[in-house]
Amino acid sequence: MAEIDTRVSLGASLPIIVRAEYEGDHPIAGGRLFVKLPWQSGIRNATCIVQTASNCSMDLRSGHVRASFDLDPGGSVEIHGEVLALDDADSQQLSAMATGPLSLSEEDSIDNFDRVEILQSLFRNGFEAVP
Repeated sequence: MAEIDTRVSLGASLPIIVRAEYEGDHPIAGGRLFVKLPWQSGIRNATCIVQTASNCSMDLRSGHVRASFDLDPGGSVEIHGEVLALDDADSQQLSAMATGPLSLSEEDSIDNFDRVEILQSLFRNGFEAVP
């Protein structure tokens, strides 16, 4: 996932960018990227940006992002959007998982997962610098 400021205040809009890259030898059809959003507030202004890829479509109905796409070797897919920070005492996470078709037969899929902790800052409005 792209580097973001993980401190956010209640009601603030948190910009997100999630990127999946494919380093294989052959084109794949039916790659998928699932992004579990914090607060389940859904995503606003969602866009799918592709490089050496095509057919990117997103399903946002669950409050999370389910994207599917086709990739050529060296290709990438980025999901851009904003998430509204809601009041929640629990620690929040933005997590993502990329998968390819079963025919890809990945030997090691540990690098297909990532997550970022999101911190709700008590002092963001009064004492912390706003980036």
